[in-house]
Amino acid sequence: MRKEKDKKIVRKKNTAEMKSKADTHIYNPKEATGNFYRLPQDIEYYQWIDGYKIEMSVLYSIIANYYNPALGYAYPTQYDLMLKYNKSINVLRSHIRKLVEVGLLSVMTANTGGNHCYVAHEPLTQAEVFKKFPSAAKNYATRKNWIEDREAKDHSKLRELHEKFGKKETLEKVAADTEADDLVAQQAEELDCEF
Repeated sequence: MRKEKDKKIVRKKNTAEMKSKADTHIYNPKEATGNFYRLPQDIEYYQWIDGYKIEMSVLYSIIANYYNPALGYAYPTQYDLMLKYNKSINVLRSHIRKLVEVGLLSVMTANTGGNHCYVAHEPLTQAEVFKKFPSAAKNYATRKNWIEDREAKDHSKLRELHEKFGKKETLEKVAADTEADDLVAQQAEELDCEF
């Protein structure tokens, strides 16, 4: 940030500070204890599939958390899922359909009073997702190229600013030195002496 002050540019020091309204301790996944949803990291590649929303990964983890190893499936009610996912029944159902479509969930109807049973599957690797869903590879490449272009432009602008202000500071220093020399010469003239 700069301020104009007596035709001199004064730069403020970088006084970065953390802004937070958190009332809890810092989350360290290496030392985490307590109640957490586990989420496989490979699921991040599914966001590049057309129609897949990153929030569907949260639904996947909620359903997977209900998994009962003795039965071999999870059986939360739609009402439980609506409450934990905070979505309407229609959104919940469409997101479950998308999870089934991309192969992250299998849904079966059991003799449990019409309750659905879910089996959460391990996500595919990046290479497998991009092979199975070519549009995901295209979406990923497009976004990656855009980000790389943006990063290059930002770095270029930053270099230009550094060069501009670096030159400006040098010119200001030369001007200040020249002013000081002129002032000394003027004072010497007034006093009629040589330096």
